[in-house]
Order: sequence, then structure tokens, then C-alpha cells
Amino acid sequence: MEAKAQGTSLNKTIKRLLEEALGIKLKSDKLYEQDFIDIFGTWSPNDLKQFEKSTGDLRQLDDRDWK
Repeated sequence: MEAKAQGTSLNKTIKRLLEEALGIKLKSDKLYEQDFIDIFGTWSPNDLKQFEKSTGDLRQLDDRDWK
């Protein structure tokens, strides 16, 4: 198997073979981060505090939900 011979995952090998066969370059997972770069790290401490306050009840478990 080609993936084993190259020491890569089957998924990466399939992606590379598709790229070669179709003559394209698939977008790497790292490049997807660029799609969201404008929102990375933009929360102020106050934003985080408000978010945690607003979503705090979502962390509560209700035993009745599991019966």
C-alpha cells in the first residue's frame, strides 16, 4: 500500500493522489484557519466574562435529562 510505503496516513495519500490525478491543489487544513483569522483572539476580557455568564447554565447537568 502506497500510504504505508510513504509513511503517511491513508487520507493524506488519497488527497495527494486526487491532487495529482486532477491537476489541482486541495486546500490544506492549515489554510482554513485563514478563513477565520479576522475573528481569532478578538474577545476582550469583558466579552469572555459576558459569554461565560450567558452560557454558564449550559454546563449544568440535570439528572432528569438522563432518565
